[in-house]
Amino acid sequence: MFFAPQLCEDTITGGILSMADYTASRRYPRVKPPAGLVVAWQNANRRLTSYVGLLGLGGLFIRTKEPLPIGSVIQILIAVPGDGVRARAEVRDVRPNEGMGVGIVSMGQEDRQRLSKFVSGLAA
Repeated sequence: MFFAPQLCEDTITGGILSMADYTASRRYPRVKPPAGLVVAWQNANRRLTSYVGLLGLGGLFIRTKEPLPIGSVIQILIAVPGDGVRARAEVRDVRPNEGMGVGIVSMGQEDRQRLSKFVSGLAA
């Protein structure tokens, strides 16, 4: 079976990037979380709990069969040790029947420190 490399559009230049180039260009790298890490998330209409696919200081991939539209803003609570991490995030990427990539748009300083410590421990 042949698998084509995954490509995505570079919204700045309008060109096409490979997924490896896109991932390398992230401000904050993503890491694979421990199995079973969950995130509670909500918007005005829905309140759900899902598994986390990838995690980084800049965002995460939320596994859900019914992702929200790109641009949707949600409140999240990531179940990291301690008090968890609370943040506001925006849906940036949608993969139907798989989930949604969200970028963190605001987070308190203590939450950021907890997330940074947690992610650093995973990357080590």
